[in-house]
Amino acid sequence: MFWQLSAKINTMTVVKVQAVTNSGGVSPVGFVDVLPLVNQLDGKGKAVPHKTVYHFPYFRLQGGADAIILDPKVGDIGIAGFCNRDISSVKSAKKQSNPGSYRRFDMADGLYFGGFLNGTPEQYIAFTEDGIKVVSPTKIIVQAPEIDLN
Repeated sequence: MFWQLSAKINTMTVVKVQAVTNSGGVSPVGFVDVLPLVNQLDGKGKAVPHKTVYHFPYFRLQGGADAIILDPKVGDIGIAGFCNRDISSVKSAKKQSNPGSYRRFDMADGLYFGGFLNGTPEQYIAFTEDGIKVVSPTKIIVQAPEIDLN
């Protein structure tokens, strides 16, 4: 009986991004639709694939008005963590709120953290023992009223 009840609790799972609301521009953090990649199994051990789960807030490294904008892209693989309460009220109000329902540990209350099991990047910032390397296959733009380059 315990195993049946605990099977209904979602904690974390590997997911693939199906859609993204932002495309790397300067905007508030957006949302992703994700597909859980680990299939469910029925009583006979037959695979039952998940369907897409919608509107997960995604992680962006940000403090106040300062951020590194690196929005997820369709096809990225990451982790979805599932909250212990319904977060729909917080998602819409963006402030402390009561849970929107009595839902608990549900896939509808997921958050996306990206960057797992993805391929080799083509543009990047690398922090190594030899220093910092900035690589772009096209162009690097630095915009500021004053630049001090040493």
